[in-house]
Amino acid sequence: MTSQPGVKSVILSGMRATVIMNDGASLEEEAVKKAITDKGIEFEGFEMTEIERPQVAYQLVVEGAT
Repeated sequence: MTSQPGVKSVILSGMRATVIMNDGASLEEEAVKKAITDKGIEFEGFEMTEIERPQVAYQLVVEGAT
């Protein structure tokens, strides 16, 4: 799947794969289905979900500064 245009990363978990796309890119279901079935793996489903990108924040505590 990483050969598909716009794929940023693929996260595998058991029998599922989560494909993270670059902004503005979309994954073509038929191309993915063909790539999977060509490898002898059964294709079960395809669902698009928008997720919020996690943000990281640090809170620093110091002593002795004025």
